[in-house]
Amino acid sequence: MYKKKIILFIVVFFSLSRLDSFGSTNRMLCLDGHNNRVTFGLGIMQGEWTMEIWFKGNDTVWKETEVLIGGGEYSSFAGVDNQPLVIKNGKLHNERANLWSDVIIDDQWHHAALSCDGKITTLFLDGKIVDSTIFASPILVGSIGILETEDSAFCGYVDEVRIWDTSLPRHVIAKWRNKSIDRQHQFFYNLKVYFPFDEELKESTVNWVGKGQQAYHIRNGRIDYKNQTPLAYTIESNNPYWQENKKKKEFFNAVVVDSEWDVDRGAVGDAILKLRIIITGNQGAIHMNGLKLDLTSCSNLSDIKALNLYYNGKKARSLIKQSIYAKDIPPQRHINLEGEDIELTEGVNYILLTADISDMASLKNKIKIKIPSITIDKDKFIPQYSTDLTLKTITESSENSNDIVRLLSWNIWHGGRHLGNVGVGRVIELIKKTNADMITMQEAYGSQDTIADALKFNLQTHSSSDNLALFSRYPIQELPSTATFSSNPSIITLPNDRKILVNSCWLRYANDPEYTASFPQKGQNTKLWITQDSILAMKDVASIINNDIKPYLTDEMSVIIAGDFNSFSHLDWTERAAFLHYGYGKIDFPVSNFMLQNGFIDSFREVNKDEVARPEGTFAVIYGHLQTSRIDFIYYSPLGIDPISSKIIRTAPEIDDVWPSDHAAVMTTFKIR
Repeated sequence: MYKKKIILFIVVFFSLSRLDSFGSTNRMLCLDGHNNRVTFGLGIMQGEWTMEIWFKGNDTVWKETEVLIGGGEYSSFAGVDNQPLVIKNGKLHNERANLWSDVIIDDQWHHAALSCDGKITTLFLDGKIVDSTIFASPILVGSIGILETEDSAFCGYVDEVRIWDTSLPRHVIAKWRNKSIDRQHQFFYNLKVYFPFDEELKESTVNWVGKGQQAYHIRNGRIDYKNQTPLAYTIESNNPYWQENKKKKEFFNAVVVDSEWDVDRGAVGDAILKLRIIITGNQGAIHMNGLKLDLTSCSNLSDIKALNLYYNGKKARSLIKQSIYAKDIPPQRHINLEGEDIELTEGVNYILLTADISDMASLKNKIKIKIPSITIDKDKFIPQYSTDLTLKTITESSENSNDIVRLLSWNIWHGGRHLGNVGVGRVIELIKKTNADMITMQEAYGSQDTIADALKFNLQTHSSSDNLALFSRYPIQELPSTATFSSNPSIITLPNDRKILVNSCWLRYANDPEYTASFPQKGQNTKLWITQDSILAMKDVASIINNDIKPYLTDEMSVIIAGDFNSFSHLDWTERAAFLHYGYGKIDFPVSNFMLQNGFIDSFREVNKDEVARPEGTFAVIYGHLQTSRIDFIYYSPLGIDPISSKIIRTAPEIDDVWPSDHAAVMTTFKIR
């Protein structure tokens, strides 16, 4: 078949460097040793690995332990090292391999590295081997300057954090320790985390080699989220050993970050993807001369009315949105955009691709656009992709149809207050983007009034500081509850006068063990998981159904029970999916079985039936080792409603931004019969 090709050629020279500057001065991260909580959640690494960090204590008085690189929350597992690089009684130390520096660390700048080749673990200080032993351990890395509590928080300055999935030789560590990484590094493609810290830090900063929904960007928060102490921040570095980055600007890497969000019919300017281009060096100029688009993976080109490209600044959230190449580009199978030179500046540069969707687009069709290549100063480069994303598909909202209702269920994590100073605002923006008609919320904890006012929705909550909240654009009739911390029932009247009983719920979690977070630990007795669920979550959900739902049902009333069930589903934990759950196979979890026996259907698994193809989790999704812990559900009774789409949302609507909660959200769109 003949493939049409469109070439748009516009001769324009275009500079955006003045719009969103990136300081070329070397900067460093400042940690208070008290309440700063800087995390990135990489997860468990096995076999070969290396970590590097520059650090400087604020004085020579050390706590018993101060963590340089740690695991962070939910990182304690037998046989896994979650404090790989610490200062112990003033000396650089790795506890599991019993490695020590031979000197007490002073208050000057030092470079530390720890490397394992799968057999031998080696400790480096200032480019030299100071200790080594025949020992190898998996590590869990996800935090900088902290494990979980203030007791071991590092106080001082940090710079150039690098995590590799290979063992770096001594001469490589010594050669590169005091200069920025570039493409000439012989292990460049083994770099998994890279934080130069050469930009202002607010609520987050980019992992320069991050890809996909789990890009391991930094989340800047507080140990005590209620305490409004200053966040970690960056300032100009005073490291005398660092070689200034005075060299010609050059291409570092390019990563395509797709949007996982579904798109409604008729949407205008829907974000399809971002191209993150990173430039190193600060001398001269460098330009993107063109790029190619590949639309062959889209279900039907007629679903798309037009495409637009923008230079989108240097941060995932940017006010800069400058149109480039052409406006309202017609969809074709292959598009070649060239002729306009876009000046790229040092550090991160974002290119945003958006689409206008046809009002007649076919439901469930997929929108998938690729960037096969880009041209930088006349040289072609192939961007990197992640393979872990779910596809963007076409959906329908109540804005287009009176027989559609969309429900979002989300645990927002302590009122949404864990992302710097902007968490609640991020929660509100995300909810608005979903076009949800109803929201069942857990851990609202004082944010519900602010959220309801921003949405202009009706609110049902037992108190303004309570755990549970229900928001609806439609009228709410409150129902009594026998256990207000676990159950928040209401009847919602839809525009067609249909009534739905909706309950926002939270069930007690197993705590001996807390298997929903500890399942990566092998060798557990899963019968204990079932026992714990049977005496906690099972009692809660049985009470909700028997006391807060059944007494108010009519013959024609539909029911939705949605929330944080704090238990897994037997539909996910099968023999086929054992490899996704650290080897644990079929487990008959009691809560999900109870819901099924009482006529309630798991909407996500009903729409996405293959538990191996669609294994997304909802709990602790910001941590790399907890990606399949699905404990948040939207259950429905099939009387008068059918799910037409259901998705676990775990990425921010601003592509490549960080997620504001430790739980993913679940969203199901129902058709009313």
